[in-house]
Amino acid sequence: MKRQYIYFAFIFSALLIAASALATTLVRAPFNEQAASADLVVVGKAVRVENTERSGFPCHRVVISVEEVVAGAAPGQIEVYQPGGRRMGAAHETLVVGVRYIRPGDEVLLFLKALPEGGYEIIGLNQGHYPVVVEPQTGRKLIQLRENPDHGAVMTLEGAKHRIHAVRANRAAGAGKAEEKKP
Repeated sequence: MKRQYIYFAFIFSALLIAASALATTLVRAPFNEQAASADLVVVGKAVRVENTERSGFPCHRVVISVEEVVAGAAPGQIEVYQPGGRRMGAAHETLVVGVRYIRPGDEVLLFLKALPEGGYEIIGLNQGHYPVVVEPQTGRKLIQLRENPDHGAVMTLEGAKHRIHAVRANRAAGAGKAEEKKP
């Protein structure tokens, strides 16, 4: 009996180690860090979502109608790729745990990185995706901040845009000072 227990414990430990080797840890990127590192920040509305593949992996191609470019430059529509989806000809869909998928009609604030093969991906897998909601009492547009999700912290969309501009201006000013110091 004791030998079976040791054998079981050994196999269970080996499986846990193997599973952890396949796991990925994603470090939380604070709002200001997302604002500073994004290639493009937009407010837009999802027009459609399609299943496709990129580099052999299933993904959702989300067509966003850009309502406002907060930082960077973009045409009136962009394509954003989210991991997961239905592989061409497959009967099942692959979804990635922790990804909040954009649906047609969703209004969003997105922090994006350009992909070498075209289109964009959301910073931090899902961290740079902020759904925009309208406050019923005032009609103001709000985003939910996940920096402290236990407290349900929200920010107005206008406040978020001001913060993004301030962060990027401070970053640009800091880069200019670093250039001045070089001999």
